[in-house]
Amino acid sequence: TGQFFLALICSIQATIFFKEEFSPSWMSRWVPSQWNGASQGKWQRTPGAWYGDFERDSGITTTERNKFYSISSKFPSFSNTEDLIIQYSVKFTENIECGGGYIKLFDSNFDQDNFGGKTPLLIMVGPDICGPSNKIQFMLDYQGKGKAWKKEIKAPTDKLTHLYTFALLDGKSYEVYVDQQLLNKGLIEDEWDFDLPKIIPDPKKPKPQDWDDREYINDPNGEDEGIVNPVMIPDPNYPPMPDDWDDDIDGPWEVQMIPNPNHKKDWKPKLIRNPNYRGQYKQPMIKNPEYKKPKNFARYKDIGGVGIDIWTVHSGALFDNIIITDSKLEAAEFAQSTFALSRQQEKEMFEENLSDLKADEGKF
Repeated sequence: TGQFFLALICSIQATIFFKEEFSPSWMSRWVPSQWNGASQGKWQRTPGAWYGDFERDSGITTTERNKFYSISSKFPSFSNTEDLIIQYSVKFTENIECGGGYIKLFDSNFDQDNFGGKTPLLIMVGPDICGPSNKIQFMLDYQGKGKAWKKEIKAPTDKLTHLYTFALLDGKSYEVYVDQQLLNKGLIEDEWDFDLPKIIPDPKKPKPQDWDDREYINDPNGEDEGIVNPVMIPDPNYPPMPDDWDDDIDGPWEVQMIPNPNHKKDWKPKLIRNPNYRGQYKQPMIKNPEYKKPKNFARYKDIGGVGIDIWTVHSGALFDNIIITDSKLEAAEFAQSTFALSRQQEKEMFEENLSDLKADEGKF
């Protein structure tokens, strides 16, 4: 009973600043940007080819390759004086080549018609994947500059829906969840360099000059191919120096050089382990004596808009179920009524499609 009333109190006190499930009327709440003109791709409402429930799982997806996608929605401005929870889902229905799956928060004065990459942001969260580069972004504005999260954590790259939850708690700590599982947490002050870094390499202990960090060296007893078979050699058919040649009068005698037919282009010197190798030098870290605790970091007086602003090589990035609230409980309940209900069914449908595709390929 006590837990029930505690949950009830939390629900009563919670504030939902923005919630979007992309119902059929979604276009009345979102404004496509005109930034980049014809380079802007088109959005489409769909659950994708695999889902749990068609209506519940319908979101908006990118439809064209090699396009910019910028679309936004506004809501009544608020200040995150306490907790701030940002949660949404994204599904990459095509193989991820290069593209983002992140969303951004803005102040209430941003220009929706010209919203794009240069629009000043307050917060940016979500996966950012391009080739081998894969990182979950968590960027915070500080005095007009976007400060990146120092953690290097990879995002899922399969073709299923994944739920991202980012929490800023009382302006002091943070938490990041993927699929309702805690991925990372810590102090905001420690994981973002708002001004000068808190920890720096000790300037009094640089790498010693005699520190040898070469793991392999050329074999000193090996053949010096550069001398034995140089790239150019004197032309053996070039006339010899005349007997009456005077260097003081005629200048130094120069023999014509020709490419050496015996030169090995791909030759490399023999390598051996360096007996003096000491490993990579790790400079000791110390507290930065010039560090000053930043003021009002991760606190924003005017949060009034959310947007998706990405460039992507592939199509099929599907966004859904966005909620911005001051309650982790509210975000969790929303996840239970959306993401959690469809997760297993979506996976089963995806596996069926995959089996059908393999069966079709086997016919040819």
